[in-house]
Amino acid sequence: MTGDELFERDLCHWVHRFYAQRELLVAARSRSAVERIFDRERRVLTWLAAQLMVTIALLPWWGAWGVLAGLIVLYLGTMLSGAWTLANESRVTRKTSAATVEAEAERAAAACPPLDADARARLIRLMNLTELRPTPRSLELLRAELRDVLALPTLRRWSFLYELADVVDSQDGARLGALRPQPAD
Repeated sequence: MTGDELFERDLCHWVHRFYAQRELLVAARSRSAVERIFDRERRVLTWLAAQLMVTIALLPWWGAWGVLAGLIVLYLGTMLSGAWTLANESRVTRKTSAATVEAEAERAAAACPPLDADARARLIRLMNLTELRPTPRSLELLRAELRDVLALPTLRRWSFLYELADVVDSQDGARLGALRPQPAD
């Protein structure tokens, strides 16, 4: 394989790994959102159980009808809360299929414009910077290099770089794992 072919191969691997990593970051955010949803569910169910205990304690004054009303509130509340929780959980945990992620990566790799020597060198530097452990300094260098790369006329229209910049600039930037391409065979 020639140097150009190896570079193209590494570039494709890097793009694919970015989309896979981005999907993992989305999944982590989804897990966090699901935890918040279930925490809310726990609070609602605790309140409903406490309400039932109060109606049982008031049995001598309210009678059986008070306890029956408390049970109705408990059962209706748990069913409504459960339905709300399941609907929100399924909305939050919708996953992008692996085929969709792969197609998105293929589209981005295919959209890469023809590269001159300067653009290749900048992309290699960018690929190397994404290999670093995400620290404030490495992220600062990565952001600066991304700005420089996006200023190049040959790479300005490549949407993949804007997607990379969006992730690096987001709160997930610090959690961005190594995006190093797999070594070429």
